[in-house]
Amino acid sequence: MIQSQIHSRVVADALKHVVAPIIDAGGTKVDVMVATESFLVGVAILCIRFGGDDTVLDVMVEGAQESR
Repeated sequence: MIQSQIHSRVVADALKHVVAPIIDAGGTKVDVMVATESFLVGVAILCIRFGGDDTVLDVMVEGAQESR
């Protein structure tokens, strides 16, 4: 299995754990977006604490630019 497939599988599993309880509790799309934003910020903070601040910010900015 190539690395991108592993990443996709891990992310899909993580998102299910974040999103499913919100939907099951009657949450809205906004609730899901707020939770996933919090998840993303938590991951970014974890990476920054490991000294990867430049990399994290670069990836986030590049991803945002690509999605325009």
